[in-house]
Amino acid sequence: MLNYYFLLLLFSISNLYAQNHSKDMILCTNLDGVDTYPAYQANVKNSYIDSIIYDGPLIIFCISLEKTATDEKKIRLESVNSSKSWIGGSSKSGYIKPIKIKNIFINGNLIKNKITINSLDISLKGDEKTKTIKISCQLYFWRHHFKDSDAKILESIDQINPPVNTFKYAFESIRIRKNNFTKPLYSSIIKDFEGNYFLDAKKGLNKEAITLNDTPIESFPLNSIDSEKPYSFKEITYKVDRSNENQLYLEGIVNTENHTIFKLKFYMTSNQYISLNNTFGKRYFIKSEPKTLFMKFIRNIKLNNVLILKELARKETLKFRTSLSPFYITYEIWFDRIPQNFININLIEGKAVTGYPFNIYSINIQ
Repeated sequence: MLNYYFLLLLFSISNLYAQNHSKDMILCTNLDGVDTYPAYQANVKNSYIDSIIYDGPLIIFCISLEKTATDEKKIRLESVNSSKSWIGGSSKSGYIKPIKIKNIFINGNLIKNKITINSLDISLKGDEKTKTIKISCQLYFWRHHFKDSDAKILESIDQINPPVNTFKYAFESIRIRKNNFTKPLYSSIIKDFEGNYFLDAKKGLNKEAITLNDTPIESFPLNSIDSEKPYSFKEITYKVDRSNENQLYLEGIVNTENHTIFKLKFYMTSNQYISLNNTFGKRYFIKSEPKTLFMKFIRNIKLNNVLILKELARKETLKFRTSLSPFYITYEIWFDRIPQNFININLIEGKAVTGYPFNIYSINIQ
């Protein structure tokens, strides 16, 4: 019994980490873009950060290393599983390994799409015409680990405090932009990222990871609930709490003849606990002064695009307790068709007096 209450307390604390309310709430807008003129300090000559891509929850460092051609030496790009893998972050947010290493080029020629389990050895052998060899690749990290001014990426875990005479690569004092990007983002990086984790999610799920009213889900449905024929799809602007910056997204709003459907997505790192509720006092509602409308359903709940639950019924709570990383959750919140005079609204999870960070604020649907 004591163990039960300890686990319950542990879950409550962990859940607060993902869905904690802040009285000093700071709202922000999720912004993406490319920094084609990054500022940083490199510890090795002819090593560069060519650009930094800010895409949703991801930050992608495009780096290049120029080496003198030689008949004797080689360079190794460590895989994310290696103890000498690249790491990145800051002293405050902590250091993590990349999610993945992709698009490895040698002198402009693609030699490997990504490095997975095994590290990649690259020969530095050249000829009379090739005096230098340029190696470039992309390092994918979680963006929220790079919020602080002392952001850095390092070639191995041993380099958090690198010795003076090291020859390993380190990029320090990296300027992290929050806006004013030098180039807009036109890419499908997020879609590619999500697609790569479909099978991983399905293999990694187990009945202890997801519970419905504290009962493990034994099997997952095959098909989603079809939406009614869309009457219109609204382009929207909105804000989120700073604690959910670049993690919580309102993907869109669909109006049908009878319903308005809010499509939400939340990207999570490992060891975060969250819950979705259709219980008294914890149901989503939308507020546009002076009126309030409560949700009808939460439907089509997915983890890494794997359908977990078609519909969360009344008095039900769905909890996620998975160590799978990375993963993202998508779900739909259904309301009766909202009136046309609801223009600037807040989507609130639970009672307004308590609040939850899975809220979406200042939604403009004109």
